Amino acid sequence: VFVNYAYILTQKLPIGKNDFLKVFQHAGSPGGAPACLSPITPRLPIDMSCPSAIISSIENYVLLKRRSMNYKVIGDSCCDYTPALKADPHFTLVPLTLEIGDYSVVDDDHFDQLDFLKRVHASPIGPKTACPSPEAYMKAMEESDADEVYVITLSEHLSGSYQAAVIGKQMYEEEHPDDGRKIYVFSSDTASAGQLNFCLTIKELKEAGKSFDEVVTLVNEKIQTMKTYFVIE
Repeated sequence: VFVNYAYILTQKLPIGKNDFLKVFQHAGSPGGAPACLSPITPRLPIDMSCPSAIISSIENYVLLKRRSMNYKVIGDSCCDYTPALKADPHFTLVPLTLEIGDYSVVDDDHFDQLDFLKRVHASPIGPKTACPSPEAYMKAMEESDADEVYVITLSEHLSGSYQAAVIGKQMYEEEHPDDGRKIYVFSSDTASAGQLNFCLTIKELKEAGKSFDEVVTLVNEKIQTMKTYFVIE
């Protein structure tokens, strides 16, 4: 019995035509369940003559897709996002502020690094950073429509960014007590590329269908084992 795409639409399953085709890509093969279902579905034979079994397989695939898509990662601007992550709607940045004496500039997409380095060279006062405000983190959480929010900050031993994010989370939860959104703030115990590594880990874990609690546990384990090496230029 062939269950066509129009029938899937009548079941109000949020699945696109390409995804629908993926579900059937290897159905009925000796290996059993479609390969795209392997992260959450045991490789058991699917009875292609049974519409309910087919629909169940598609629902499992949709569940995985929902779980892998419904998250947000918020990093401070020390997190060295790749161009691909900057374009990915799952990722956003809350900028730090860079200061030289009375001059300050926000570390966002408009930051002119060359101009800032010239100012550093010309100034007798060394540069410093100011972490994002708790309000900035709360705003980033409010602007996200994801059910799961993960915040990756500079090491709490290097910056106040982590503490600001924790306070921002508390403020958000006080303002939205019935929201039900799951939020976790990680102190990366590193910076820059190390923060990026954890962001990519979250992306990989969510795409593998891991739950919120599993992601928190696995990322914290990685934070405890990662070592950061650097040189002073």
